[in-house]
Amino acid sequence: MVLASNSRVRASPVRSHAASDKARLLDATRSLIVEKGVTDFTVRDVLDASRLSFRCFYQHFSGRDELLITLMDETVRACAQQILASVPNSSGPLERLRSAVHVLFEQSAPDERGRPGLLSHFAPLTVSSHPASGRVALQPLLQVFTEMMADAEQAGQVRPRLRSGAAATAVVHTALFLAGVASAGYGHPLTAAEVWDFCTGGLIRGWSPREGSVRASEDADQKPSRD
Repeated sequence: MVLASNSRVRASPVRSHAASDKARLLDATRSLIVEKGVTDFTVRDVLDASRLSFRCFYQHFSGRDELLITLMDETVRACAQQILASVPNSSGPLERLRSAVHVLFEQSAPDERGRPGLLSHFAPLTVSSHPASGRVALQPLLQVFTEMMADAEQAGQVRPRLRSGAAATAVVHTALFLAGVASAGYGHPLTAAEVWDFCTGGLIRGWSPREGSVRASEDADQKPSRD
């Protein structure tokens, strides 16, 4: 069969409707997490919010756990895409990494109404309660940071022999945790710049927790012996 040049292949109405129902279920779940700040809602809560039936729900998800994992997967992928779209390729490796941390923190921090960020709120809970599925869902985000970390190491902008994957995991979870803490009502809210400053302490070559200790030790090594 040959299609005319002006023909368009359109999605089946049944498939489009099914995709729409799935999106409504995910949107309802997202709203429940953001508005209530909890993940212990029931399937009935999701159905009431989406105005869909149990039959419709179980056509798309085996249960509440699969619903949460699917939502986490979508949220992580969207965040990873946002980072790649926001970080300029023309900048240096460490600057790209800094920009990525800023985007991740801002995407995960509370909004102007003080509601917790979706990713920072339920990603740690999901990884804790469903380790295998949670780690898989986080992979797109970890992959972005691992590649940026490897580029920074190759450019000599971070500590030598740094394990890129481990460092990326530490930075991502640090940013997510601190973004979650930012919604706890502390008197000194964190900023993305402060989170990056904290992360660089473990990444930058020559850093030491004791101010000036590295420089002092280097100066001592360069002093001529009195013997």
